[in-house]
Formats: sequence, C-alpha cells, structure tokens
Amino acid sequence: MSSILNQFEQFLVLFENLKTAAGEPERLATFYSESSAIRDAAESLTECALELEYVDLWFGPKRFERVSTGFEEAWDDYRERWAPAIAYGSFCERHKDLPRFQYTPELGRTLMFRDREQQEPDPQSDAIFDPSRHDGGLALTLGVDHWRSEVHRANVVANKCKIALGALDYVISTIGLDLNDVFRRWREVPPVFMPPSIPVS
Repeated sequence: MSSILNQFEQFLVLFENLKTAAGEPERLATFYSESSAIRDAAESLTECALELEYVDLWFGPKRFERVSTGFEEAWDDYRERWAPAIAYGSFCERHKDLPRFQYTPELGRTLMFRDREQQEPDPQSDAIFDPSRHDGGLALTLGVDHWRSEVHRANVVANKCKIALGALDYVISTIGLDLNDVFRRWREVPPVFMPPSIPVS
C-alpha cells in the first residue's frame, strides 16, 4: 500500500510542478515545444499518470484507502483539462513537419485517445501482455486460437498414430505376420554377390 500512496503523492507534486511551469493548459499547449521546463514537467507527470492509470487504477484492486488529500480532484482536473493539452503539445513536438492546428480541448482529447488505442499483441516482438498497449480481448483470442489449433493438431497426430497402430495390429493379428520371424529369416538369408555387368561395346 505504501508504494501506491507514494505514487499518489508523487502525482500531486508533479502536477503542481507542471501548473507552476505552465500556468494554464492552453499555455502548455502553445509553448510545449518552446519551453523545456514545461516539456520536462509534462513528460514527468505523464509518465507518473500512465503508471497510475494502467497499473493501479485500471488493473489494480479498484479500492484505495488513505489516498492523499486532494488527489481525486487533481486527477479529474488533470484528465479533463491538462492531459488533452499535453497530448496536443506532445503530438506537435513529434510531428513538427505537419501543419499546426489551433489547440482546443476537443482536439487534445482526440489526440489523447488516439495515442492510447490498444493493439493486438505481436508474438514476434512481444513476450508479455502489456495492458498499457495491448487489447486484452485480442490477446486472449490470440492465445485461445493457438490452443485450439494445437488441440486440433494433437488430435490429428493422435489419429495418425491410432490408424498406424490399427494397421499394425491387423497385420499381426488378422494376416498373421510374425515380425520376429521376418527379422529372423532376413538374418538367415545369405548375401548374394553379383558379378559386374558386361560392358556394352
């Protein structure tokens, strides 16, 4: 619990740092690229917020006791007003070659949710499930489909073995082939040496 409380407290400290550096969300959106102080404060807060959101608030116990005073109000303010401005500023910083549209909270929210679209895990590059990036339903489907194909493959392999064993039993029991006798008689056959063929002139 102490680690979670520390995260809540850390969020509040970082949020105050950002508000001191930027003043208002609109100013943050405007000067994100120009001000390293604003950009650094926004990136630190975003990293803390993402960890809280994905690790604790979304996928944690859902009930938190003795939360830092003022956290819930600050969290709502961050999500409603500041996160969209950060998303806009971060997008403009990453895509300086694109035309820059005037900031609005609606545009910021669109960019914020665009960056958080979850993806299907790629087993070629992903070794674990990451709830911050991966779609849980698609991750389960990926595994379940593989399990189904493995069960089907195992059933096919088992059927091949059963068919071959059935044929072997038929040869032994019905046809009456004695495998030991086959090998014994093969060992008793003397080697036959053929002379070289006469060349054709």
